Amino acid sequence: MNDTDLKEQFFFQLAWVLALEKRYVNILEAGLVHVACDPSHMQSLTFGAKDAATNFADVQALLRESFRTTDLIARIGFDVWILTPFTQADPVTQKIEHLLEVADQRGVAIARHQIKVHLIKDHLSIDKTRAPDGLAFLNALKDLV
Repeated sequence: MNDTDLKEQFFFQLAWVLALEKRYVNILEAGLVHVACDPSHMQSLTFGAKDAATNFADVQALLRESFRTTDLIARIGFDVWILTPFTQADPVTQKIEHLLEVADQRGVAIARHQIKVHLIKDHLSIDKTRAPDGLAFLNALKDLV
């Protein structure tokens, strides 16, 4: 599956989870993990443009291999998002930090990053009429960092 298909699948599932969480309140305890990385120009300065792009593809592949099949991973620009049901912030953060350390030892690295875990239920409004748009929801969460 290529990156475009993975993003489409990610946003399709995110829309479904947002609608489900909105309707049934906390049924999945779903979370969104945001790995916020330095902007592309910082990555390019650190690694060179080609190596920065390769590193991100490799990190995304490593995360995809290391997470459960029920977790969806998408790279949007230089951010990685992981949609995961039954999320607990500390174990997920520790797992990603460990994976990035292992990746770095193998020569796959990102310049700098920050990991933030958002429980979806904490960010949905009281209004029960409809779930938010997936990309708008991600951008709102990104602004919280």
